[in-house]
Amino acid sequence: MYQLGGGTVGEDGVARVKLYSSRSVSVTSVRMWTTSGIRNATSVNPAVLQPGENYLEVGFGPLPGLPRGTYTLELTLSDGEIVRIFASY
Repeated sequence: MYQLGGGTVGEDGVARVKLYSSRSVSVTSVRMWTTSGIRNATSVNPAVLQPGENYLEVGFGPLPGLPRGTYTLELTLSDGEIVRIFASY
């Protein structure tokens, strides 16, 4: 599992990233490190990644005052793997 290209975080609090997966696996949780602490995702779509390219949207809710920059997101998968990806705001 790895990220394809750069991800983004929008003003709507949604991170959008493209991932490549070699297998079908569920995303059980996503966390994002921000300047004000760790934020847990409130939505993940799709919840199951398929083999090949996947376009993932992760909702964190409103992110007021989020400074511009690149943020680390940590995906926990159903098989226990943890994948770190990056998204810029």
